[in-house]
Amino acid sequence: MSSLFLLIKNGPQEGLITPLKEGMIIGRKSGDLLIQDDRISRQHAQVVQQKDGSFLLKDLGSHNKLKFQKKITSQIPLTKGVEFKIGKTLFEVIGPEETPSTEHNDDKSHQSVWNEHLLQKCRDLEKITKNLNQNLLPFSPPLILTFISGPQVPTQWILGYGPRKIGSTDLPLWEQEAPLFSFEIRPSPQGPLFYTKHPDKVLLNGQSKKTEILKEGDIISINNSRLKVGFHDENH
Repeated sequence: MSSLFLLIKNGPQEGLITPLKEGMIIGRKSGDLLIQDDRISRQHAQVVQQKDGSFLLKDLGSHNKLKFQKKITSQIPLTKGVEFKIGKTLFEVIGPEETPSTEHNDDKSHQSVWNEHLLQKCRDLEKITKNLNQNLLPFSPPLILTFISGPQVPTQWILGYGPRKIGSTDLPLWEQEAPLFSFEIRPSPQGPLFYTKHPDKVLLNGQSKKTEILKEGDIISINNSRLKVGFHDENH
């Protein structure tokens, strides 16, 4: 696996960190990394690994192509520190020490800074959703989903409101065998409610369950991908 990662620096998915991998397709509706940006094509660009092990991002014939160093281009070298745009979305290539972490092998410290950054966004969203005329409700405390196996390790999502659909353009899954809209997490008075239409493919703690209130340490499995459930402790 590459030691480089892509960081999204603006837009609705700001703060999302995903590892670079050979063949990864970035697009709006189809691919491995789905971006919520109306200026991105269905399948916009692909990561290609060269013989020397370095990575290139190649445009897949999109209308808007790629933007690098204020110029429109069809390919970009993906080295640490490089910033580029696809559509309106700004990306940066970062190393493992910038994901961020002072000790990369410490799983808890590995995401601490971005956790705080995303938590603040969750708090802001909670305030906004209280004034919206729609069925969005906060998760209190915010819910944490951490990939502990599969192609999206070490991605971590902090969910401040719901319902949220996992396996959608909002929270995409790279797992090839994952069904569309694999599962949903809904706010409820008892806590976050897990719901899936695919209990044969989406397992909760190794069991087929259609609905269940989620608890700290629960494991959600979709083929090779496993997500661990946690809750943000606002005292730390």
